[in-house]
Amino acid sequence: MLRQDGSPPLYYMLLHFWIGLFNAREDATHALSLIFATLTIPVGLWTGWKLFGRWTGIVTGIICAANPFLTAYAQETRMYSLVVLESLLCTSFFLFVFVLRERRYIPFFAVSLVALLYTHLWSAFFVLGVGVTLLWLLWVRRDERRDLFRDALLGFGGAFLLYLPWLPTALYQLKHTAAPWAKGPTYRAYQQIPHTLAGGKYELPITVIVVLSGLFIAWRVRRRGPEAASSVGGTGWIRVSGDRAGWVAFVLLAIMVGLAWTISNASNVWVPRYFAIFVGPFLIWLGWAFARAGVIGIAGLLILGVGFQFYPHTPQKLFLKSNVKFVAADGATRLKRGDIVLSTHPEQTPLIYHYMNEYGEHDLRYATQLGWVPDPQVMDWRDATKRLRKTRAKYQLVPILNGMKVGQQLYLIRPVVNRVNEWTAPWTSLVKRRSFQWIHVVERDKRFRLEKISNNFLEVGHRNGAVQGRLYVKTSN
Repeated sequence: MLRQDGSPPLYYMLLHFWIGLFNAREDATHALSLIFATLTIPVGLWTGWKLFGRWTGIVTGIICAANPFLTAYAQETRMYSLVVLESLLCTSFFLFVFVLRERRYIPFFAVSLVALLYTHLWSAFFVLGVGVTLLWLLWVRRDERRDLFRDALLGFGGAFLLYLPWLPTALYQLKHTAAPWAKGPTYRAYQQIPHTLAGGKYELPITVIVVLSGLFIAWRVRRRGPEAASSVGGTGWIRVSGDRAGWVAFVLLAIMVGLAWTISNASNVWVPRYFAIFVGPFLIWLGWAFARAGVIGIAGLLILGVGFQFYPHTPQKLFLKSNVKFVAADGATRLKRGDIVLSTHPEQTPLIYHYMNEYGEHDLRYATQLGWVPDPQVMDWRDATKRLRKTRAKYQLVPILNGMKVGQQLYLIRPVVNRVNEWTAPWTSLVKRRSFQWIHVVERDKRFRLEKISNNFLEVGHRNGAVQGRLYVKTSN
């Protein structure tokens, strides 16, 4: 099935067993993501404490608890909170092995690295990032070069062997699925990355001020010794023990972002939620920088902590990401067995199917511009853009309309495409064009009468998240 979707299997396997234990309702599936996000707190605490001392551990745990990216994706049935947890663990074990030189963590590094690869394809940038960072360490630490190289072979070699069974499928997915709905990075990338990782227009300036202060203090400590930290009260209980791992985490993060940006310019796949792979090293680096900033860091944490209360982090405030649930509910009250749900936004079909079943409609038929959907629980992304480009209403839509009986209903669910700049990728631009064409054909067909329009989309704030339902009934042959 995942050969059609384009994603690695780990999250979906965990979700499958989770649904088996509980159910497929939103609160149950969101709870799994919440568990992954919550686990970053003790991991961040442990990592910061082990690398830099008690105070940095506490600061890192607080930052994990309040990170806006984690807060958002802890409430979605997606893999991104798991990716962050794995990214955080893998970065931690990398620093333990190759900076602290604690070789007992090599197996943990290998397992966490392959777990990341089994969760998201963009984890390849994480692998490249730690690989290049390791080359840098081999260059600057010549006296340990042989031992570092041996440990690298064990860690990366173990991960490669564990990933080998999935490699043919991953290569197939890269060739046939990829992300045709995405675009490459633009000039706004310099805004997207910090805003996605650190927060919006209020959180970001505070974070930047504290980080710059922390980096300046770390630089002074490097040149003048530990007493340089006393200028910001960085002694005693809020003392930071060592900075090497902090600088390495910063280098790793910079290399990952640079590689992702460079390669994405060629592949045209740049999606802010994929930045989940950056969040692990970012949290460790940020915790170190805040701790190094001393009293400035404490002030920053207090201000951000107060501001966190105004962040839309409750499910009630985040329901505006998508209105599919409400449009499906609107249609479910009117549809009967054998009626047709036609989604002109094909990738929304599994979600529509889920909510239609939740509202008791189990015997509907589903179609998209690609034709009948054999399994409405999964979107087939294999060469989807090529297949959609070949479609024509007279071949895919008209036969469906002709096959309907008098009295049968057609619930056409279309994307709302008012935001012109967000429908310009190869897939989305084609979906937009085909959607208009399909609606035009149905509207001109005098055998069909428009019964109702479901307009529960006016407040949806999420890009590409709004749909509109149009209910037609066939009145004649």
